[in-house]
Amino acid sequence: MSEENSPYATPQAQQPLTQQPVRSSVPKVMGILHIVFASFGILGSLSAFFTASIFKNIPLTGNQDADVFVSAMEKMLTYTYIDAGVKIILGVLLLISGIKLLKYQASGLKLSNMWAYSRIIWAVIFAVISYSATIEFQQAMVANSPGAASIMKTAGTFGLIIGILILCIYPVVSLILLNRPNVKKDLN
Repeated sequence: MSEENSPYATPQAQQPLTQQPVRSSVPKVMGILHIVFASFGILGSLSAFFTASIFKNIPLTGNQDADVFVSAMEKMLTYTYIDAGVKIILGVLLLISGIKLLKYQASGLKLSNMWAYSRIIWAVIFAVISYSATIEFQQAMVANSPGAASIMKTAGTFGLIIGILILCIYPVVSLILLNRPNVKKDLN
């Protein structure tokens, strides 16, 4: 007896198999990564607010070296608050985008693209506006060692550029992977 005419087969089993088109797994994977990175980013920014508020209450000591350090740190705290606030907003945007990508919603792609461009632009803007305060803070850390101060300035500038490049890796990867035509077609 052949399997085609099996008396034990259900009527559904005797129907020809129709193959469902396979959806790209990229939106789901990127959605999960977006949620994970957004969660860490939001928690990190909230901890920056908390930590900055603790440092803000450090009193001046009367020691000139320590007071220079505290003064430079207070300038950095202003930038820390600004950066943390922007990163919380970007984190919420990334979180919503990740949830929508898990559901294969096209609006998740739009939010992801908006987040990626905003994240890259913010990395550059923040580096430019906080550069002088960052250098002043680094100089205050090595105030007693003039040789280390020049090295710190060079290393700080180099670190800033490398930092921008590292911060832009995930947004660029996200833009590349999610905007491919075979991925876009699978979003509703």
